Amino acid sequence: MRKLAIVLACCALLSACGKSNAGKAGGSPAQATSVTVFMYSEYIDPDLVQKFEKETRLKIVLDTYENTEEMISKVSSAGDQYDVVVVSDHAIPVMAARGTFRALELRKIPNARNVSKRFARPPYDPEGKYSLPYQWGTMGLVYRTDKLPVSCPRGRPSWIPPGSRVRWFSWIQCAT
Repeated sequence: MRKLAIVLACCALLSACGKSNAGKAGGSPAQATSVTVFMYSEYIDPDLVQKFEKETRLKIVLDTYENTEEMISKVSSAGDQYDVVVVSDHAIPVMAARGTFRALELRKIPNARNVSKRFARPPYDPEGKYSLPYQWGTMGLVYRTDKLPVSCPRGRPSWIPPGSRVRWFSWIQCAT
């Protein structure tokens, strides 16, 4: 149900993502019959899309991409093809600077007030004008001690530059 709420919030973005839906079957945003979503492949369970369609009677047109470069190219040339675009954080300032996105109309997205302060106004969108979080997570590296026998240091690895957004890093060892 939480994921459904996230999808509902994303779909509420259709009023702010550059397209009025006037050309769709309903004729106006209030009468929209479909929402066109562009996101990474395998980011959403197909069953969730079906649940959303059943509950809202809106058809989800799901288009997917495999990498950021492909997404930027397609969105840049797509005009008003997409209602909701799910992008990685690093692409938001680039696309906003190019004028690819319009600022969100938060008064039309009531669930935006439910975003934890921890995730509001992130470094890549410090004014919170162009994005709302869809999901977040962590990444870890695992290594085999028989392949990398050197003991790993504590704290920030030297290959993570100072000032990066990485706040902590954990080494996880795997014997074999």
